[in-house]
Amino acid sequence: MAPAPVLEIFFSLVSIFLQIIVSSSETAQISIAPWNQSVMAGETATFICQINYYIDCPSQDRVYWVHRPIGGKDSDTQSLTGCSQVLSEANVDKYSAFVETSGNDTTYTLVINNVSPADSKEYNCFAFRGVEHESSSRGVLIVTNRAICPTPLNMSVNIIQKEDLVVGGVGEFYCDTNPQSGSSSFRWLKKDSGNQTVSINTTGRFVTSANRLIVSQLLASDNGSQVRCEMTHTTDCELPSPWYHLFLIPGTFDPTEQEPKDFSTVGATSKQVPSKGHDPHTLAGPSETHHPSEKPSETGEPTPAHRPGQTQPSRQSSPVGVIVIGIVATLFLITFTITFTCHMVKSRRSPIDREPAYEGATRTVASSLQMIEKELF
Repeated sequence: MAPAPVLEIFFSLVSIFLQIIVSSSETAQISIAPWNQSVMAGETATFICQINYYIDCPSQDRVYWVHRPIGGKDSDTQSLTGCSQVLSEANVDKYSAFVETSGNDTTYTLVINNVSPADSKEYNCFAFRGVEHESSSRGVLIVTNRAICPTPLNMSVNIIQKEDLVVGGVGEFYCDTNPQSGSSSFRWLKKDSGNQTVSINTTGRFVTSANRLIVSQLLASDNGSQVRCEMTHTTDCELPSPWYHLFLIPGTFDPTEQEPKDFSTVGATSKQVPSKGHDPHTLAGPSETHHPSEKPSETGEPTPAHRPGQTQPSRQSSPVGVIVIGIVATLFLITFTITFTCHMVKSRRSPIDREPAYEGATRTVASSLQMIEKELF
């Protein structure tokens, strides 16, 4: 029988061996938030790198940020920071990085100060655990060179909400400019969970089209979210709207209570008061909503009421009446032909007291038409 110290040493070696196997097979996960952001020149951009394991930086492990042109090659990559150190003294005022650990998780943050269009690049976060584990994540920064339009431009930009917001429903918003500017372009932004400003792409639940934003399948978590639209004026300056908060009313969207929306045409019945002197219905096309004087009938279809200055459409003949008239005319011709033929044959067989064939046929057809009229009407 082996002595106790030998067994303890054996089990200790087995435990160390198992820990090495588990640590070597452990999958590293790393992510960047926000993965895509858009800011204007002169502002500050922040990337946050989340790592699912503890980083002992810089003694055993290391993390660093690199960047390269958007869509560039690996050979174009340049290092910016290592752990909390900025690698180039010339970039000390431009970049800053710091590492924070909480339990088994590590947060590695990169701050880019006073951004310019030259900072529009891909930013990658790399993490090394020991000498074997390496993982990375990529984020994209886009910097616009347009400045904020001056106040004397005498133009305001606001967001109009079309309908109440309910969980499961659709939110529709419009970027309202007063006065209107047909040559303007629009961009939509939102704040993510980290309060970072990101550009809204035309994918997922948030879809943009010119001055329109549609949010499908509203979630309870959307309550309190913030969106903003920016108008690019012909003078190449941007005029942003105030941040607009999404507030969802209690309840859940019931698709049986409302007909499906057709977003191919845009209406703009606002739940907010638009700018004075501006008609939101002219933003992007005719309104899809019913006039207040059109009350739904029992079948659910709107019953049009007379509106001032609008003529009522003339009543047209019913297709059923046209069919009935055609049937009566056909029966008249058939009956007249048969009756006329019968009277002709009868007049030839009995020359005494005979009457003209057409008179008998006419009398017979008249009585037949009276019978048909009684049956139909």
